[in-house]
Amino acid sequence: MPSTYYQALANATQHDYVNGYRVIMTSRTPGDEFTRPGRVILVDRGEGRPQRYVTAWQGDGDEGWNTGHYIDTIEAAVADFTKRAARKF
Repeated sequence: MPSTYYQALANATQHDYVNGYRVIMTSRTPGDEFTRPGRVILVDRGEGRPQRYVTAWQGDGDEGWNTGHYIDTIEAAVADFTKRAARKF
């Protein structure tokens, strides 16, 4: 397992799950007049899954995620998460 995975996991503030998968990174997104608050998440769907990692936005109170990007490697997933967190969606 690449060290990037363990760094992402170490940054997880709690044991959080969405759609049954572990969230390994989060970044809060504030609400404004057009968007409700939520968070950008990086999810690990587990070994053996095609496109194992998902970056997505999840609105506060939602059980699932929206606009998921399905990604094969942790390095690419962390890069995508970083871009999504910077733009808040």
